[in-house]
Amino acid sequence: MNTAIEDQFYEAMLNVYFQIGKETKYWAKRYRQKVVRQGGLAAAKSWLLPTKTTSQGMEHLTAYNRVDLSYEALVLQEPWCTLFTAAELQEAQKRINHAKRQEKL
Repeated sequence: MNTAIEDQFYEAMLNVYFQIGKETKYWAKRYRQKVVRQGGLAAAKSWLLPTKTTSQGMEHLTAYNRVDLSYEALVLQEPWCTLFTAAELQEAQKRINHAKRQEKL
């Protein structure tokens, strides 16, 4: 069952795709496909499972110093953060912190 906030989050996730594409010319087609197929919330939750590797998208955003455009940054914002568990939010913050350290190198 979709709620209004989940529908708005879906739109925000698609907006991330378009904003990144317009600003960096990186069109993450698989990102968009998964968001459209699974919905924004389910896609984000699946991507927020702990991993030891950095996604291609995050590497690209790091190279452009635009980690702020990542879905990880999006999920940490109000009101979206209310849709996620503490562990998911911690994983998102961990990835952003890692990317920001990489930006400085």
